Amino acid sequence: MGCRSSFQRFALTLILSPLRWMPDVRNRMKGGYQEVPRLELNQSRRPSTGFKWTIRAIIFTIFALLFYFTYRFVLTMSDQGLSERERAALKEGPTYDAKPTTKKIDRGTRPHMTVAIPIPGKMTCPGPVIKPSAKTPTDVNQVRPADITYVAALGDSITTGSLSYDLPEEFTDDDRNFVGNSFDMGGDGGLETHLTLPNVLRHVNPALVGFSMGKGLEVEHAQLNVAFPGRTNTGTPKDQYKAFLREAIVTIQKGLPRSIISLIGMWNLDFQWRAAKIIYNTTYKCSSNFDTIAQARIVEYREAINELSADSALQSKTQAVVVQRVFDDLTEPLKRADGSYDANFYATDVFHLSKYGNSLVAKQLWKQLIQPVGGKSTTNSEMADNDGTLACPDKDCPFIRTIVNSQNCVIPDYNVTTAKPK
Repeated sequence: MGCRSSFQRFALTLILSPLRWMPDVRNRMKGGYQEVPRLELNQSRRPSTGFKWTIRAIIFTIFALLFYFTYRFVLTMSDQGLSERERAALKEGPTYDAKPTTKKIDRGTRPHMTVAIPIPGKMTCPGPVIKPSAKTPTDVNQVRPADITYVAALGDSITTGSLSYDLPEEFTDDDRNFVGNSFDMGGDGGLETHLTLPNVLRHVNPALVGFSMGKGLEVEHAQLNVAFPGRTNTGTPKDQYKAFLREAIVTIQKGLPRSIISLIGMWNLDFQWRAAKIIYNTTYKCSSNFDTIAQARIVEYREAINELSADSALQSKTQAVVVQRVFDDLTEPLKRADGSYDANFYATDVFHLSKYGNSLVAKQLWKQLIQPVGGKSTTNSEMADNDGTLACPDKDCPFIRTIVNSQNCVIPDYNVTTAKPK
């Protein structure tokens, strides 16, 4: 597929908050890291090799000791009230994202095994509502799902599909990121066997590119999924977070002449971050006001993405920014119809999503893409529904919904010819 394709069809970009690593993304988007020029020293003044290695050894030892005592302190403070079994399971969680070592696991300590079976998708929509446009649309408010040719995403370990399948006995960091399972970027299998957003879009447009396959963050697997695992605890203020995100949106819009950018807010604490402690009846203890501060940040970040989507400077005839409220209304760990907690939704650390959980989220994301702005929501029971039958676009407005077409939807009549001006 040639370069012209990006100008002939629309691209769908999904940004999964938080983007606390955005300065790094900006550097990569602007052409990579700039190496600091080295200072040329006189040969006679250079320290000996033995001296340099001695200094390095001392520095390494200091950092190792600081890391060890910090790790022990955090572990002691954050795991109060957990059983040995639960504590061992939680140690496999997000803290390992940035470590390049090979690990071994004790399967006997796991609360459950990751569900490696995804949900098969079922597209039963009538042809007219899922067919591509008769002509390449030039208006972002008249883009059908089948008009999407490119899909891309920014995010963190949730978007890389971290722990979305059962790990082998020994594993590396690369094994953790099964990008082909990601709910918003995974392209493993096909819709009939594996429900992900790209597989839905591929079903209506087999020419789709950019989705991820297999495992690992290398470009041959990740493709246009530039998410990176790991998190920081810097407490980024709302204004700074909003500025980083705005710069990312502007950069994307400059690089993609026609795009629809979906912003997905963070989930609530109880739904995901504290699910392990709630599901297994453990007490949750951390710093005295952590819960209050963290939930306030989540609300502030949601406010920021809503404000960005309402910014007219980011909206045009060929560009749209839309908030998808996939996680906003989920305030407790996922439950089955009988009221019991559905641990199968979560990966082994009860923080990331299993392969099964990724499919459930993908179903809801697809539904929200075709729901009008102001009418998007996902309840606990809707998220838990594992029937793979997909929602269908509105026959009176069969487009990916934007702010404009949610208020006034106009279906173009390509059969009407307009007289050329004399």
